Amino acid sequence: MICDEIPEAYYNSHRVLVMRRGRLVAEFNPHHCREEEIAEVVEVINE
Repeated sequence: MICDEIPEAYYNSHRVLVMRRGRLVAEFNPHHCREEEIAEVVEVINE
């Protein structure tokens, strides 16, 4: 699944990959992290 909504990816995936300009910048397992942790990384790379 490709999406730009963190909650959708978090609740519907077993792995969340964060990409920026075609490159992988972070990988999360939703079962071992909080949704807020993903949001923090996305916020930092979008600055």
